[in-house]
Amino acid sequence: MGATLITVMPPQKIHKKLIKIGFEDYGDPDLMSHPLLYSFPHIVAIAFKTPLILWGEQSGFEYCNDSFSYNSCQINREWFLKHVVGKDITIKDISKKYNISIDDLLIYDFPEEDLKKTEIISTFLGCYFKWDSEENLKTAKTYGFNTLLHAREGTFRNYVGIDEKINRIHQYMKVLKFGYGRATDHACEEIRNGRMTRSEAIEKVKKYDIQALSNYYVDDFCNYLGYSKEEFWSIMKKYCNNKICNIKDDKSLEVFGHEHF
Repeated sequence: MGATLITVMPPQKIHKKLIKIGFEDYGDPDLMSHPLLYSFPHIVAIAFKTPLILWGEQSGFEYCNDSFSYNSCQINREWFLKHVVGKDITIKDISKKYNISIDDLLIYDFPEEDLKKTEIISTFLGCYFKWDSEENLKTAKTYGFNTLLHAREGTFRNYVGIDEKINRIHQYMKVLKFGYGRATDHACEEIRNGRMTRSEAIEKVKKYDIQALSNYYVDDFCNYLGYSKEEFWSIMKKYCNNKICNIKDDKSLEVFGHEHF
């Protein structure tokens, strides 16, 4: 495509530890991966004196309908703390609580002070044109992007979640804690864009949000982090909000209240 590609891999010893901390103590294995995603491009831009960073959708607005995010077209520390890592989690706290060097955690923190010394603009494309995943897919296909043959587990779309596996665990835990998952996110977008009725969306949500978490994801997750299956499901059950759902003995998921849509 005529662009320079810089691939970053964080130190795996530290990153694995952070994934386990997120999974075990916060119920989110992506807890520190998302801060890395939003912080490191800024670090690279500062190093290379890159004046403009372009992101995709404004996720705080597209998925949260948050009024603060509606007026936020640039990433700053306030947005980072609200939508990425949370105001109650800082790298200083993580360093102290889990005995990790603060130097090893700097790549997970928004480089606010260094950015202030530059004129770098970090903005969302979704602020400049309507964000529509289906239209974006059409554009991506013209550059060689291929969809999957079947819908991705946990949703009805066949072009999401194809870059890594841990996000499936993240999305599944969202269902455990809040009673809705990625299919709900996608169905809401389809309703807003007029491609799906509410009744059609409800059927998609009922089918895909509670789709069983397969060993395709669990096996690799456990092997990567050194969990037994028993340990893995014990942690999952710890974060299951029993007021809204239940993990059955066969590991299938029952969500209460779906019949009341």
